[in-house]
Amino acid sequence: MDTERLSAEVAPADIGVKQDGGLAIARGDFASLVLNRERRVALGMFLRHLARGERVAQHSATLQSSLARDVRAIRFFRAQARQEAMHARIFDTCATWLDAPRLASAPCPYDSWENRIGIAAAAKNYLETVIATQVVLEALGEVLLARLDAGLDRAGAGFMRLRRLLRAQEAAHHAFGTQTIAAALAAAEIDDAALQDLASPYLALAGEMIAAGAPALAHFGLTAATIATDLRAHLPPWLERVA
Repeated sequence: MDTERLSAEVAPADIGVKQDGGLAIARGDFASLVLNRERRVALGMFLRHLARGERVAQHSATLQSSLARDVRAIRFFRAQARQEAMHARIFDTCATWLDAPRLASAPCPYDSWENRIGIAAAAKNYLETVIATQVVLEALGEVLLARLDAGLDRAGAGFMRLRRLLRAQEAAHHAFGTQTIAAALAAAEIDDAALQDLASPYLALAGEMIAAGAPALAHFGLTAATIATDLRAHLPPWLERVA
Protein backbone atom coordinates (compact mmCIF):
# COMPACT_ATOMS: atom_id res chain seq x y z
CA MET A 1 0.00 0.00 0.00
CA ASP A 2 1.35 3.44 -0.96
CA THR A 3 1.40 5.16 2.42
CA GLU A 4 3.02 8.31 1.05
CA ARG A 5 0.12 8.77 -1.35
CA LEU A 6 -2.36 8.23 1.45
CA SER A 7 -0.65 10.79 3.67
CA ALA A 8 -0.96 13.41 0.95
CA GLU A 9 -4.75 13.14 0.90
CA VAL A 10 -5.23 14.93 4.21
CA ALA A 11 -3.08 17.70 5.65
CA PRO A 12 -3.19 18.34 9.42
CA ALA A 13 -3.43 22.09 8.93
CA ASP A 14 -6.68 21.65 7.03
CA ILE A 15 -8.69 20.03 9.83
CA GLY A 16 -12.09 21.70 10.10
CA VAL A 17 -12.20 23.15 6.59
CA LYS A 18 -12.85 21.81 3.13
CA GLN A 19 -9.96 19.58 2.21
CA ASP A 20 -8.35 18.35 -0.98
CA GLY A 21 -10.43 15.71 -2.69
CA GLY A 22 -13.67 16.75 -0.97
CA LEU A 23 -12.77 15.51 2.51
CA ALA A 24 -13.88 17.74 5.37
CA ILE A 25 -14.48 17.72 9.11
CA ALA A 26 -16.70 20.34 10.66
CA ARG A 27 -17.81 20.98 14.23
CA GLY A 28 -21.44 20.85 13.14
CA ASP A 29 -21.03 17.27 11.93
CA PHE A 30 -21.11 16.15 15.56
CA ALA A 31 -24.64 17.44 15.98
CA SER A 32 -25.89 14.29 14.27
CA LEU A 33 -24.34 11.94 16.82
CA VAL A 34 -27.03 10.06 18.74
CA LEU A 35 -25.32 10.37 22.14
CA ASN A 36 -26.17 11.98 25.45
CA ARG A 37 -23.63 14.37 26.99
CA GLU A 38 -22.03 11.71 29.21
CA ARG A 39 -21.40 9.42 26.27
CA ARG A 40 -20.21 12.29 24.07
CA VAL A 41 -17.56 13.14 26.64
CA ALA A 42 -16.67 9.45 26.97
CA LEU A 43 -16.23 9.23 23.19
CA GLY A 44 -14.07 12.33 23.37
CA MET A 45 -11.90 10.75 26.06
CA PHE A 46 -11.51 7.63 23.93
CA LEU A 47 -10.34 9.90 21.11
CA ARG A 48 -7.87 11.58 23.48
CA HIS A 49 -6.34 8.18 24.21
CA LEU A 50 -6.18 7.41 20.49
CA ALA A 51 -4.45 10.75 19.90
CA ARG A 52 -1.87 10.03 22.58
CA GLY A 53 -1.18 6.63 21.07
CA GLU A 54 -0.75 8.21 17.64
CA ARG A 55 1.82 10.61 19.07
CA VAL A 56 3.74 7.66 20.51
CA ALA A 57 3.74 6.11 17.03
CA GLN A 58 4.83 9.42 15.50
CA HIS A 59 7.73 9.66 17.95
CA SER A 60 8.75 6.07 17.21
CA ALA A 61 8.59 6.45 13.44
CA THR A 62 10.70 9.61 13.62
CA LEU A 63 13.39 7.72 15.54
CA GLN A 64 13.13 4.76 13.15
CA SER A 65 13.80 6.93 10.11
CA SER A 66 17.39 7.29 11.36
CA LEU A 67 17.72 3.51 11.86
CA ALA A 68 16.21 2.40 8.57
CA ARG A 69 18.26 0.07 6.43
CA ASP A 70 17.28 1.31 2.97
CA VAL A 71 15.76 4.27 1.18
CA ARG A 72 12.33 2.64 0.93
CA ALA A 73 12.18 2.16 4.69
CA ILE A 74 13.35 5.72 5.33
CA ARG A 75 10.54 7.02 3.12
CA PHE A 76 8.07 4.74 4.86
CA PHE A 77 8.98 5.93 8.37
CA ARG A 78 8.93 9.59 7.37
CA ALA A 79 5.52 9.12 5.79
CA GLN A 80 4.27 7.26 8.85
CA ALA A 81 5.44 10.04 11.18
CA ARG A 82 3.48 12.58 9.10
CA GLN A 83 0.40 10.38 9.07
CA GLU A 84 0.48 9.75 12.82
CA ALA A 85 0.74 13.49 13.46
CA MET A 86 -2.30 14.01 11.25
CA HIS A 87 -4.23 11.25 13.04
CA ALA A 88 -3.43 12.74 16.44
CA ARG A 89 -4.60 16.18 15.38
CA ILE A 90 -7.84 14.79 13.99
CA PHE A 91 -8.61 12.84 17.17
CA ASP A 92 -7.74 15.75 19.46
CA THR A 93 -9.77 18.20 17.37
CA CYS A 94 -12.82 15.93 17.48
CA ALA A 95 -12.32 15.31 21.22
CA THR A 96 -12.31 19.06 21.84
CA TRP A 97 -15.56 19.43 19.91
CA LEU A 98 -17.02 16.71 22.14
CA ASP A 99 -15.97 18.69 25.26
CA ALA A 100 -13.53 16.04 26.47
CA PRO A 101 -10.79 17.23 28.85
CA ARG A 102 -7.17 16.60 28.02
CA LEU A 103 -5.43 13.55 29.47
CA ALA A 104 -3.58 13.98 32.74
CA SER A 105 0.15 14.59 32.34
CA ALA A 106 1.14 12.17 35.12
CA PRO A 107 3.42 9.23 34.25
CA CYS A 108 1.49 6.79 32.11
CA PRO A 109 2.03 3.83 29.76
CA TYR A 110 2.41 6.20 26.82
CA ASP A 111 5.41 7.84 28.48
CA SER A 112 6.84 4.44 29.41
CA TRP A 113 6.50 3.27 25.80
CA GLU A 114 8.27 6.33 24.45
CA ASN A 115 11.07 5.92 26.97
CA ARG A 116 11.58 2.26 26.07
CA ILE A 117 11.54 3.00 22.33
CA GLY A 118 14.07 5.77 22.89
CA ILE A 119 16.41 3.33 24.61
CA ALA A 120 15.99 0.76 21.83
CA ALA A 121 16.65 3.37 19.15
CA ALA A 122 19.73 4.68 20.96
CA ALA A 123 21.05 1.12 21.05
CA LYS A 124 20.20 0.76 17.32
CA ASN A 125 17.90 -2.19 18.02
CA TYR A 126 16.01 -1.76 14.78
CA LEU A 127 13.97 -4.97 14.91
CA GLU A 128 12.86 -4.20 18.47
CA THR A 129 11.47 -0.83 17.34
CA VAL A 130 9.60 -2.52 14.47
CA ILE A 131 8.12 -5.17 16.77
CA ALA A 132 7.07 -2.50 19.23
CA THR A 133 5.65 0.07 16.86
CA GLN A 134 4.59 -1.44 13.56
CA VAL A 135 3.63 -4.86 14.94
CA VAL A 136 2.21 -4.35 18.46
CA LEU A 137 1.22 -0.67 18.62
CA GLU A 138 -0.25 -0.56 15.13
CA ALA A 139 -2.19 -3.77 15.80
CA LEU A 140 -3.69 -2.07 18.84
CA GLY A 141 -4.47 1.00 16.76
CA GLU A 142 -6.23 -1.10 14.17
CA VAL A 143 -8.47 -2.90 16.64
CA LEU A 144 -9.37 0.34 18.43
CA LEU A 145 -10.24 2.04 15.15
CA ALA A 146 -12.38 -0.95 14.19
CA ARG A 147 -14.31 -0.61 17.46
CA LEU A 148 -14.58 3.16 16.95
CA ASP A 149 -15.91 2.64 13.43
CA ALA A 150 -18.58 0.25 14.64
CA GLY A 151 -19.63 2.67 17.39
CA LEU A 152 -19.77 5.65 15.05
CA ASP A 153 -21.95 3.66 12.66
CA ARG A 154 -24.40 2.92 15.49
CA ALA A 155 -24.40 6.59 16.50
CA GLY A 156 -25.25 7.70 12.97
CA ALA A 157 -21.92 9.43 12.29
CA GLY A 158 -20.54 10.11 8.86
CA PHE A 159 -16.86 10.75 8.09
CA MET A 160 -16.80 7.57 5.98
CA ARG A 161 -13.94 8.59 3.67
CA LEU A 162 -11.86 9.87 6.57
CA ARG A 163 -12.47 6.70 8.57
CA ARG A 164 -11.44 4.53 5.61
CA LEU A 165 -8.30 6.61 5.16
CA LEU A 166 -7.22 6.31 8.80
CA ARG A 167 -7.81 2.57 8.91
CA ALA A 168 -6.00 2.05 5.59
CA GLN A 169 -2.97 3.91 6.87
CA GLU A 170 -2.90 1.97 10.15
CA ALA A 171 -3.20 -1.28 8.20
CA ALA A 172 -0.29 -0.24 5.96
CA HIS A 173 1.90 0.51 8.98
CA HIS A 174 1.09 -2.87 10.53
CA ALA A 175 1.69 -4.71 7.25
CA PHE A 176 5.12 -3.11 6.91
CA GLY A 177 6.01 -4.35 10.38
CA THR A 178 4.85 -7.93 9.87
CA GLN A 179 6.59 -8.11 6.49
CA THR A 180 9.83 -6.74 7.95
CA ILE A 181 9.81 -9.29 10.77
CA ALA A 182 8.90 -12.13 8.38
CA ALA A 183 11.91 -11.20 6.24
CA ALA A 184 14.16 -11.14 9.32
CA LEU A 185 12.93 -14.58 10.35
CA ALA A 186 13.48 -15.94 6.83
CA ALA A 187 17.03 -14.54 6.82
CA ALA A 188 17.71 -16.08 10.25
CA GLU A 189 18.48 -12.63 11.69
CA ILE A 190 16.32 -13.53 14.67
CA ASP A 191 14.19 -16.45 15.88
CA ASP A 192 10.73 -16.78 17.38
CA ALA A 193 11.99 -16.98 20.96
CA ALA A 194 14.01 -13.76 20.65
CA LEU A 195 11.08 -11.98 19.01
CA GLN A 196 8.80 -13.02 21.84
CA ASP A 197 11.29 -11.76 24.41
CA LEU A 198 11.48 -8.40 22.66
CA ALA A 199 7.71 -8.15 22.29
CA SER A 200 6.79 -9.12 25.84
CA PRO A 201 7.30 -5.74 27.56
CA TYR A 202 5.49 -3.91 24.76
CA LEU A 203 2.54 -6.26 25.00
CA ALA A 204 2.43 -5.53 28.73
CA LEU A 205 2.45 -1.79 28.02
CA ALA A 206 -0.27 -2.26 25.40
CA GLY A 207 -2.35 -3.86 28.15
CA GLU A 208 -1.72 -0.82 30.33
CA MET A 209 -2.80 1.48 27.49
CA ILE A 210 -6.01 -0.51 27.13
CA ALA A 211 -6.62 -0.27 30.87
CA ALA A 212 -6.04 3.50 30.79
CA GLY A 213 -8.81 3.91 28.24
CA ALA A 214 -11.16 1.40 29.88
CA PRO A 215 -13.28 3.97 31.80
CA ALA A 216 -14.23 5.66 28.53
CA LEU A 217 -14.82 2.33 26.77
CA ALA A 218 -17.15 1.20 29.56
CA HIS A 219 -19.73 3.78 28.46
CA PHE A 220 -20.10 1.83 25.23
CA GLY A 221 -20.29 -1.65 26.69
CA LEU A 222 -16.66 -2.49 26.03
CA THR A 223 -14.19 -3.85 28.55
CA ALA A 224 -10.42 -3.98 28.66
CA ALA A 225 -10.67 -7.76 28.30
CA THR A 226 -12.63 -7.38 25.07
CA ILE A 227 -10.02 -5.10 23.53
CA ALA A 228 -7.20 -7.36 24.73
CA THR A 229 -8.92 -10.29 22.99
CA ASP A 230 -9.20 -8.21 19.81
CA LEU A 231 -5.50 -7.42 20.02
CA ARG A 232 -4.46 -11.04 20.49
CA ALA A 233 -6.47 -12.01 17.44
CA HIS A 234 -4.70 -9.38 15.36
CA LEU A 235 -1.13 -10.31 16.26
CA PRO A 236 1.07 -12.53 14.06
CA PRO A 237 1.38 -16.25 14.94
CA TRP A 238 4.87 -15.93 16.43
CA LEU A 239 3.41 -13.79 19.22
CA GLU A 240 0.56 -16.12 20.15
CA ARG A 241 2.33 -17.69 23.13
CA VAL A 242 3.26 -14.28 24.59
CA ALA A 243 -0.09 -12.59 24.08
